[in-house]
Amino acid sequence: MSLGESVPLSGGDQNVGKGVAKFGVLTVSDRASAGTYEDRSGPEILRFFGEAIRSAWVAVYNVIPDEYDLIQKKLKYMADEEDCCLIVTTGGTGPALRDVTPEATEAVCDRLMPGYAEQMRAISLKVVPTAVLSRQTAGLRGDTLILNLPGKPKAIRETIDEVFVSVPACIGIMKEHLYIETNDSVVKAFRPGKSASPMQMEDDCAFKVAITPHALDVAACTDWVRHESCGAVATFLGTTRDTFDGKRVTRLEYEAYEPMAKKKMWEVCEHARSRWNGIARMGIWHRIGTVPVKESSVLIAVSSAHRKDALECCAWAIDELKATVPIWKKEFYEGGEVWKENAESRARLMNTSS
Repeated sequence: MSLGESVPLSGGDQNVGKGVAKFGVLTVSDRASAGTYEDRSGPEILRFFGEAIRSAWVAVYNVIPDEYDLIQKKLKYMADEEDCCLIVTTGGTGPALRDVTPEATEAVCDRLMPGYAEQMRAISLKVVPTAVLSRQTAGLRGDTLILNLPGKPKAIRETIDEVFVSVPACIGIMKEHLYIETNDSVVKAFRPGKSASPMQMEDDCAFKVAITPHALDVAACTDWVRHESCGAVATFLGTTRDTFDGKRVTRLEYEAYEPMAKKKMWEVCEHARSRWNGIARMGIWHRIGTVPVKESSVLIAVSSAHRKDALECCAWAIDELKATVPIWKKEFYEGGEVWKENAESRARLMNTSS
């Protein structure tokens, strides 16, 4: 099925959120599949994804007739073979004899999600009383969410713009490698328990950041990130070494613009949570003033259910901290000293300017 240039089959930014979400879009219509008229419903769903999703996504799109067995086959293929995290159908949900999309959907689902069906009908009832005739349903096949939407493009947007608020949370629960970010101007995704603001009390949150002139207490910091739901704690400890480029290092000194530095450190934590939603707690501690050889200047600690998230997050976070946080380092050598620029910061500036 060919699509116009204005209808996207992929979009978003791979640097936003986590992973690439794959969506299935299935138009069920005898006449559209036969070419009697152009499908406008499936493309409307794809346009919604293009407008609403900030993180990276791709889509699989098909148009098929109102055939019970074929609908089942296509839903199974999109869920099992294409590994779609979300399948959205349109059409075939009314009371006509050939409207069998809900029956086919229920047949392939392991569990139903009646809340979505109730919400969709409630939305449509605000617009038209015949919404009670809709038999839309929703359910789960493995870790794939399947939603039946109405057949008309206008009704699709009235429905999906509201229903999608909870979809990223549902997908994130089932597929921990995905974290879908939305454009708040179109749909603002809701996630229970998501941190609200750096202005919250740090000890009451999943994050902790600190800038201190004192030696870092690695044991205490690591203890803070431990959580009963986690099987892994990963740490990164940046330490003063005794040589650099063949020169003997005697010490390092750090300065910081503390209000901005703490704000940026908090943003690193929030961004990390958006990329690895298996994270339970994360802390960043940075020392300022003099840091002698063998002593530590920065500690990043992360706890997560599985080690992969914690390890990847630590490696990413130290690079992000060096690139974005206003903390400056001076190296003292035998016979000289120099302020050092972070290579990560320069690389970020070069990428931005280009």
